[in-house]
Amino acid sequence: MPDVKWYSAAAASITGSGATDRLALWSGTSALSSDADITFSGVTLSLAATGVIDWGAGDVTLTGGTNTLTFAGGQLILPAGTVALPSVVSGANNLGIFFDDANFLIQFARAGTSVATFSYNTGWVTTSDRGYNFVAGSSLTVTPDTALNRQAAGVVSVTDAGATTNYRDLIVRGLALGQSPIASNYLVITGSSGAGGTPTTTQLTAGSGVAIYTQDAHDAAATKLVFAYNLGGSMRYVTVPLDGTTTTWTHSATRP
Repeated sequence: MPDVKWYSAAAASITGSGATDRLALWSGTSALSSDADITFSGVTLSLAATGVIDWGAGDVTLTGGTNTLTFAGGQLILPAGTVALPSVVSGANNLGIFFDDANFLIQFARAGTSVATFSYNTGWVTTSDRGYNFVAGSSLTVTPDTALNRQAAGVVSVTDAGATTNYRDLIVRGLALGQSPIASNYLVITGSSGAGGTPTTTQLTAGSGVAIYTQDAHDAAATKLVFAYNLGGSMRYVTVPLDGTTTTWTHSATRP
């Protein structure tokens, strides 16, 4: 038979008072108290609006405020998440963020569908049905050496990364209504083209692709406006000088 120990009421007296749903707190070796700011209904644990949850004597804290919740003192580590169950989700519009650490990706999902991807390894951004919005002074680095820059209101340029005047080629795919996005109708626009800088047959699909650019004056007698296209595997050039000497267009198989 196990030992049974008896204590007198006087020796084991516990004093104190409380209220419904308040948590009982030891305020002494034999006294209990409670606080109106700490309650538990059996379902909900409630703290005061400015209550603090403290781990490790201030090492990490979670502090409430008016419409705010502040995490401090350390890292908030979340699961990587998936497109179906993102790590962080906005309940208002079901927009979430999840991570692909193996491929260095941060992805955005809405209602279980990936809508945008950012690569923090290569720096590129893709979206499912939206473009990149430029604000004053903004730029987007497309590759380590190329960037899109907002030059002015309504004007976007393609330049070297970190530059605003050293222009690079811009290739725009043009599609007819209902046409599949295949490598067919390309419009290659360049601010200028130096020696060896003109488009090639590998860039332009025969019979449909066209490049428009200006040929620098140091490469020709005068700066020319050039339309280049692929004719059955060979490049052809339609040009007109921009110095006003003539308005006659020239067609040639020789690069101007």
